[in-house]
Amino acid sequence: MPTPIITARDIEVDLGGNPVLRDVGLTAVPGEIVAVIGANGAGKSTLLRCLAGLQLPASGELDVLGGPPRDDSAFWRDVVLVGDEPAWYPGLTVREHLELMRAVHTPPRLEVDAALGLFDLERRADASPLTLSTGQRQRLSLANALLRPSRLLLLDEPERGLDSTFRQHLATILREYATAGGTVIMATHDLRLAEATLARQVVLTDGHAADGRPRSGHSGDGHPGNGRPRNEPPEDGHPRDEHRGNGRPGDRA
Repeated sequence: MPTPIITARDIEVDLGGNPVLRDVGLTAVPGEIVAVIGANGAGKSTLLRCLAGLQLPASGELDVLGGPPRDDSAFWRDVVLVGDEPAWYPGLTVREHLELMRAVHTPPRLEVDAALGLFDLERRADASPLTLSTGQRQRLSLANALLRPSRLLLLDEPERGLDSTFRQHLATILREYATAGGTVIMATHDLRLAEATLARQVVLTDGHAADGRPRSGHSGDGHPGNGRPRNEPPEDGHPRDEHRGNGRPGDRA
């Protein structure tokens, strides 16, 4: 069995005096995709922030890539977090944002033209990100994340703003990342995306985790459980790829 690159035991987090995570455990090995499922407020984003070293648990043991997660440059060379939409650089085009990422993180996993094609952004390459739709900006955030080298992807609702066709394409992209040895932990409401990636599903309910078996054909190690949420969130209702908005800080790609 491969050595886990993530081991979390008995993680507890309180925010504002309110319990958010209680006795949460999670493991993940290289080449595995784990989908963290749960209703709004279940603690999915908080768990990702713990794994990224941005939220200190009140108690428990947490090991990511051989040690405690930490918010420093050495850690972020191997880890990518895609969460809230980032604040885009004024005056830079879509292509220039990707070129900047490529210049900072070498060698890249993808060349700029390949990333533009993979994320269906060729026709908007010379546009400002703030002129893009919500779904197009989400694709740009994901392109930035997948262009650079990494061992671990932490994705908070990567389906945000994407239409159903591109969600299926994203599933293929994430499976290929895992096949190459990368590990993906994604918080999602989209069960179809989780199933399309062949992810092992971890269900958060009232701050507690229930770990499920990987989907058929997945190479992860798996854990006992039925692999299905007790209260499945809706698969529809996500915004389509036509809304617009402003960038916000938060992306660690």
